[in-house]
This record gives sequence, C-alpha cells and structure tokens, in this order.
Amino acid sequence: MNNAAQLHSLFPTLVQISEIDSAEALNGDLERDIYDVMKTTPNSLPDAWSCNLYTTISSGVDLFRYDSFRRLGKLIGKESRRFAVSMHYDIENFPPRMTECWINVYGAGDGQEAHVHQNNVISGIYYVKAPEGCGQLLLHSTFADVMLDPPK
Repeated sequence: MNNAAQLHSLFPTLVQISEIDSAEALNGDLERDIYDVMKTTPNSLPDAWSCNLYTTISSGVDLFRYDSFRRLGKLIGKESRRFAVSMHYDIENFPPRMTECWINVYGAGDGQEAHVHQNNVISGIYYVKAPEGCGQLLLHSTFADVMLDPPK
C-alpha cells in the first residue's frame, strides 16, 4: 500500500503582477490626465460605498479620449491576454475585453471596503502613483467567509 500523500491545487487564486516598460513616462502622462479629469468631472462616489475617495466609476466619463488611457488600455489588454493564456482560457473564441475603466484617487487615510467585481472574469489595478508608506492592497478571498481559520 502506498501511503504517499498527493497535494493538488484545486481552487487556486492566481494573482499576476506586471512591471510595465517605460511606466515612468506613461505614469507622468496619466497623472496629468487624471488631474484634468478631476477638474472637469465631479466625484461620482456611489451612495452605497462607505469609503472616502475621488472616483469616476459612475460618471460616464470616457477615459479613452485621452491618449495616455488608450496606451494603458493596450497594456492592460496585453497583460489580460497573458493571464488568460496562463489560465488556459479559450481566448480564440472568447478574447478578453475591457468592460470598465475608472479612476480612484485616494488621499491620506482614505480606503476602500472589501468588494467584488461581479460578472468579471479578470479584474485589475494599475497604480499611477503610490507614495512611500501608503496603504496596502488587501485581497479578500470569498472562500474565507465560509471556512475555518486555524491558528497560525
């Protein structure tokens, strides 16, 4: 009898972190355009959110009218395809596509409550600027709500 245990990754949560070539130049252009958007687009913070930040999530603003966001969109498309390939998604018949894009600007002490992006297979975050000592990105597993958390 073979008593060797086998471990399999059944429900993995994969996270891809990508570094972008010439991000410094792109980030400078994005930062300029973000401030332009902020001057012309009121904060569209939904009533249901319990956080304090500037967002364009419900504004209807077309970020892709800016060259910097079109460039970012192409980069996100490339990275989404890379992720989809690693997950063995059928990108021939169902290519990844961006359904939404918005700006969130956080100030000191601002944060975002735990949430999910429903009806999305891939979600992504791109940081234009993250000052030294800023908050952490915390990813919440929906499995955690229904599982025991053993002592560590």
